[in-house]
Amino acid sequence: MKRILVFALLLTLPMLGLSQEKLIDSLKVVLQTAEDTTRVRVLIELSYENRVNHPELAMDYANQAIELANELDFESGIFGAYNQKGLVYYNLSQHDSALKYFELARPVAEKRNDPKQLSTLYSNFGNSYGDIGQYKKCLQYYKLSSLYTEKSGQSWKLTYLQVNIGTIYSVLEQHDSAMVYYESALKKMLAADSTDEKLYIVYGNIGATSLELGDTLKAEIAFRNAHRIAVMYDNHRALAASFDYIGIIEFYKGNHDTAFHYLRSSLRYGYEIESGQAVASTSLHVGTFFRQLGIYDSAMYYLNRGLQVATEIKDYITMDDYYTEISLVFEKTGQADSALYYYKKLFDVRALLDSLNENDLVGQMKTEMESERREQEITLLKEQDEKKNIILYSSIVLGVLVLALGIVAFSRYLQKKRSAMILQKQKDEIEEQKEIIEEKNKDITDSIRYAKRIQNAILPTREKMQAIFPETWCCFMPRDIVSGDFYWFEQEQD
Repeated sequence: MKRILVFALLLTLPMLGLSQEKLIDSLKVVLQTAEDTTRVRVLIELSYENRVNHPELAMDYANQAIELANELDFESGIFGAYNQKGLVYYNLSQHDSALKYFELARPVAEKRNDPKQLSTLYSNFGNSYGDIGQYKKCLQYYKLSSLYTEKSGQSWKLTYLQVNIGTIYSVLEQHDSAMVYYESALKKMLAADSTDEKLYIVYGNIGATSLELGDTLKAEIAFRNAHRIAVMYDNHRALAASFDYIGIIEFYKGNHDTAFHYLRSSLRYGYEIESGQAVASTSLHVGTFFRQLGIYDSAMYYLNRGLQVATEIKDYITMDDYYTEISLVFEKTGQADSALYYYKKLFDVRALLDSLNENDLVGQMKTEMESERREQEITLLKEQDEKKNIILYSSIVLGVLVLALGIVAFSRYLQKKRSAMILQKQKDEIEEQKEIIEEKNKDITDSIRYAKRIQNAILPTREKMQAIFPETWCCFMPRDIVSGDFYWFEQEQD
């Protein structure tokens, strides 16, 4: 498979220990009499609980919360309402709009410097950037979220962030590293609550990663567990994913009819909850399977529909997979011009992904963390100054000599402190330059490897040549990673 949908965990307001329907009914009762800030909180909770199965209703609650919170100048409520509206857009795979409302929530959270709000917000930024293929930004926001999550002492959120970091390793095809994070998170979540609704995400990601590592048995067990949790909570987003997972497994087992039954069920739920990401991912799987079976009309039907959805939600990484699959269909059906057209589209979207990932937040993160470090140093220095002043005033009664000695000692202390700060700053600058050089070296190597992939995609295959001339062989040995040679082979009539 080209790509199996993996999820990150949304870190938002905690859910109460009631079933979703009972909780929604209870919140509606409270809303009838709630006023002022309490009403804002209830509206945000109602939006959160309806975000998956009833997105239009969730959006309406979020809009009411925004209006009332601004009217009351209720800062915590303003943050919660904007953040929640961003989450509704996120579930609809409208990531531009999601990021817009997360940005509106950012200044409120940063002004209040609330670690819990900042950890949630930065995680939501990471989820959105991850879904549109900007993995450097995604990873940097997850690290920022981890920093504030640790400050807030929320161990359960740190566990969820392990899942998110594992997700990034999955899409970067570092599957062994991803599995380490997933299994660590699963162990902690099972120990805390073996019926946690979000377990379906961890099981699903373990299953997807197991497939990539070639362990289909482990993958099937994980996918079945994901489906069990989805059914338990009647979570339609989870059901869309779990049906997709099981369909993949059934296809690999050779049960094609059963596989397509599950995959179509996944699509039905995906369209029902208006999740573009789920529809795009499952349509890709259906189209790919039809292509592998040689049923090219059906393959193109699903691939074209899915590509349209992936394009609308700007899911560039999935668009990459669609262009690959469509070009393969045209190649198999002898439509060389169309195949070449989609190969070019493939290279265009990969170039776009490379450019998006170049615009990272390293500088911004370092500036924010350096600013916070300096503020802490200034606060510490002020506290020390106050202590020194108390000692100084007490020393006056002991005589001018003691006072002079105190001033000299204090002056030397300040000089040493300034020297230490200068040395630390120089050290930080050296470390930053080192990181820049290492990143550039990695980018150069990645570019060369990418060129090799392009070359391999263009060169004719050995199988194609030997199909015409069985005794033909080709010795192609690039000196380094990529060669400067491009040979070609084609059959013209006889």
